[in-house]
Amino acid sequence: LQQARTRDVEVYGALRKDYVAKLDQERARFDELERQRKAARFQKHCHFCRSVVDQLVDLTAKTCEYRAVAQDGALVPTKQWREWLVTFSAGLPLYPNEPPPDQAPLEEALPAEEEKIALLQDGREYAAYLDQEDEWSPPLPPPKEEGEEEDQEGDKAAAQEGEGGEEDAEAARVAAAAKAEAE
Repeated sequence: LQQARTRDVEVYGALRKDYVAKLDQERARFDELERQRKAARFQKHCHFCRSVVDQLVDLTAKTCEYRAVAQDGALVPTKQWREWLVTFSAGLPLYPNEPPPDQAPLEEALPAEEEKIALLQDGREYAAYLDQEDEWSPPLPPPKEEGEEEDQEGDKAAAQEGEGGEEDAEAARVAAAAKAEAE
């Protein structure tokens, strides 16, 4: 009886080791297939998103081209816009895939990456941007008419009454009246 038990332990132990080895192989194969499925799904989603973004850029470019050619930057006619949207919804390109022969390739038309980096690293240009100088300065506000200046000074005086007391408000009123008389 003891020999039968020992033999059963050895046989079933060997069977269990074989089963565990097969199970590990199956798990590894399943994990590899799952990784392949996820990679394929990711690639599919990436391709879809890329095509949608390309179509949006094409639609925007087409609209900008139309407005540049049209008189006074007129809006795209409704009929044309609907045709473009149907083309967009169908997933068809608005532009041909190949550039026209007279157009330079995109790599030649765009500045080199080194040029972009050099421009960004130019300390003076960056400082001018931060200080809002030269071409980075904000546009000046339009000139104000005389009536607007008086209204704003009156508003300032009213605001000061609420904050700084009646003495400050009275001084602001006198200054505004003197300025109005001088003009």
